[in-house]
Amino acid sequence: MENMQKQKILVIGGAGYVGLATSIGMAITGIHVISYDIDEEKIKKLQNGLSPFYEEGVVDALKRLKGKQSLIFTSSLSKKDIQNVDVIFVTVATPALNNGKSDFFQIKKVFSFLKDKVLSSQVIVIKSTLPLGGMNIIQEIMKPKIIGKHYYIAYNPEFLREATALNDFINPQRIVVGTNSSKVKLILQNTFDYWIKKNIPYIQTDINSAQLIKYASNAYLASRISFINEIASLSEKFNANITSIIKGMGYDSRIGHHYLSPGLGFGGPCLEKDIKALIQSSVERGYNPQLLKAILSKNADQIALTISKLHESLENSLNNKKIAVWGLSFKKDSDDIRDSLALRVVERLIEDGVTVAVYDPMAMRQTKKIYPSIHVCKDAYKTAEKASAILLLTDWDEFANYNFSRIKKSMISPIIIDTKNLLSRSKLESLGYKYFGFGQ
Repeated sequence: MENMQKQKILVIGGAGYVGLATSIGMAITGIHVISYDIDEEKIKKLQNGLSPFYEEGVVDALKRLKGKQSLIFTSSLSKKDIQNVDVIFVTVATPALNNGKSDFFQIKKVFSFLKDKVLSSQVIVIKSTLPLGGMNIIQEIMKPKIIGKHYYIAYNPEFLREATALNDFINPQRIVVGTNSSKVKLILQNTFDYWIKKNIPYIQTDINSAQLIKYASNAYLASRISFINEIASLSEKFNANITSIIKGMGYDSRIGHHYLSPGLGFGGPCLEKDIKALIQSSVERGYNPQLLKAILSKNADQIALTISKLHESLENSLNNKKIAVWGLSFKKDSDDIRDSLALRVVERLIEDGVTVAVYDPMAMRQTKKIYPSIHVCKDAYKTAEKASAILLLTDWDEFANYNFSRIKKSMISPIIIDTKNLLSRSKLESLGYKYFGFGQ
């Protein structure tokens, strides 16, 4: 796993989702990594072999790397530290603003910090999702330094899934590098030598194309989710079964089965944010991205559709009702509630005066911290006590294994709205439940 010529790299934002996967993944291949983050609490956890958030394989990897000095976590960074590395990876977040644009605050802060410290031989690689035109902002910050003369820059988009980010980094489906410099191409070929030797597809292109590869990939995945939600709605109108439809479609090699799961829609910190940013960039250049707007519109409809199903199941009356909510994280096997559609549903219900009791296997601590007024329960059974309905909003595997006979006895009315089609309709109906899925 060792490179022919070992490099030293610096990861800025190294305690975040992308930065941590990058830091550990690079260190595993034999590269010496300094992982820097301003969040001292997260850095202390990592120095003690603990992960600041749930991510599969991180703790085990930290144990493997302990004592090898190939990975150093720090919240303090000197000019000498910066100049002693070959490549600098910038992995800080670029969250969405209310107008759809990306928040460049952290990016600006990083480059303002770096501009008087980098050497002419060093390469700065941006892994943060960078909107088209964002490079102009960086060029402005770096004045009087000139790209290609006083330092080198490249764009290396990440294609990581939360909860499996480390595995995705170590076993990527492709690596994309965007740069206009032949020197940078050679330096980064050495950085990614481990993967190139494993014949992982390695795409070298210009910076703008690399950016669009990232945006186009996420927009396409989101389009599949919105598309299958449209078909699920049609399936209900024509009394068809979406499970059979997906099965029949997926065996077509041009389509496949992935990202064809109807339900609440796509949430989280990436897909929606990236589509909004791409729409905003398109509009600024005089182009009307109709399809991208339709993808977002359909996704937003799913929240209203979920609440509509709840209204319908309770004969259009939510007054003085208690609703049990199962699942708050934006996806299973994650404690991340950023831009969670499940929480948007909860917020809508609370605004309508509904009493809501919530449970999630991993996201309870984050929920209590950010939403202290939400009634959280120690387990899903507790949420169901005297509830008029259960809303299943995240497809945690454990939900399918509960004792539904016991749960039914504690409820006022045995109703389940399953936005993930996780549960067995026939089993629940045989127990006396009213079951509402999507596309069934």
